[in-house]
Amino acid sequence: MGVLRSLFTKKTLLKRVSTASFWPRQTARASYSGQAVQLLVRTGDRKGAGTDANVTVVLHDRSGNKSRHIQLDKSFRDDLERGSVDKYEVTDLANQFGEIKKIELWRDNFGLSSDWYVDLIRVDDHRKTGEKKVVFFPLQRWIKRETKYIFDEFDSKLPQHDQYASERKVFLEEKKRLYELEQKVGDSPAQNPRWLPECFCLN
Repeated sequence: MGVLRSLFTKKTLLKRVSTASFWPRQTARASYSGQAVQLLVRTGDRKGAGTDANVTVVLHDRSGNKSRHIQLDKSFRDDLERGSVDKYEVTDLANQFGEIKKIELWRDNFGLSSDWYVDLIRVDDHRKTGEKKVVFFPLQRWIKRETKYIFDEFDSKLPQHDQYASERKVFLEEKKRLYELEQKVGDSPAQNPRWLPECFCLN
C-alpha cells in the first residue's frame, strides 16, 4: 500500500505541476539559449510569502556531484515576490555533471522581509541536444533562515529510503504542533490556539 501511495503521489504531482496553466504564458513560451539548465521558481501566493533575502541553490546529480552555489537573484528586478514565477539560467555545469536528482537551498536574513514560502522549483535540463529533462521539486513550505534543505525529486519517498530522516522528523513535528487542538473556552469545541484571538484563550 505504501509503494502504491508513493507512486500515485508522484503521478498526481507530475500531472498537476506540468499543466501549462500553472505557469504564466510568458514563461511557458520562453526561448532558451544554448545547452543550459533553467530553474523556474514559484513563490507561494499567500501573505508574507515573498522575500528580500539572499537565496542560494545547489544542484546534486545521481553520483553525488554538486554544482556551484547558484544565487537566485536577477539584476534590476524585484524577484521572489508573492505569487511570482522567476527563471534563472545555469550555463556552467561541469561536463561530468550527471542527471539532476536533488536540490539544496537556503536563505539568509537580509532585508525587511526575509521570510519565504516557496511552492515549487522546476528544473529544465536542456544539455542534451534536442532533449529536455524536467525535474519537479514541490517544496510547499516556509524556508527558515540559515537552514539548509535538501529535497529529492518530487519530495516523495518511503520512510525507510529517506536519507534525511532526522530533518523530515523535525518538519513533521512542526506540522503536528501547527494543527494541535486545545479547548481554550469552556464547554466549546476544541480549537487551534494559533488561530484563536488571545482574548479568548481563557484559563
